Amino acid sequence: MITNLMGATSSGNAPSAAFGGIIGQFVSWRALFLLYGLGALLIAAMLFRVSVDQGESAGPAPTARADRRYGEVLHLRQARLLFLFVGLEGVFSYGGFTYLGAYLNARFGIDYLTIGIILASYGTGTVLTSRFASRALKRLGEANLILISGVGLLRVTAVARRSW
Repeated sequence: MITNLMGATSSGNAPSAAFGGIIGQFVSWRALFLLYGLGALLIAAMLFRVSVDQGESAGPAPTARADRRYGEVLHLRQARLLFLFVGLEGVFSYGGFTYLGAYLNARFGIDYLTIGIILASYGTGTVLTSRFASRALKRLGEANLILISGVGLLRVTAVARRSW
């Protein structure tokens, strides 16, 4: 289940990074922000229209039950740990992508098209990983998969440090 979510999310991230690199390289970063903003506005309008077409009320949704449910969930130690780790993953794993393109351009002089391809490769790798993760987990077991992944990460880090 989580691999399907991971694959679906990354299948959107990969082409958007490549698209951003193309627009940033050949038009400008301002045009890129304008296009993404217009795209978000279009999606919001479509979602609004769907909710109106389905007869949803325009008033605020009742929050009493939802607040109680969230409170119940947050009383569970496992849920608090999960939220903590998901938040840390967001900060450390995805947070860097916000500034990575500008950093690669400023530090190494890499053009935006190449940066878009570099960032798209992360999304492509994640899509591929999501297709094989469940099979690898069944075949290797959780402990071995974590060990092999950790060793792989250390090797890639060592190669990257020597290269830069």
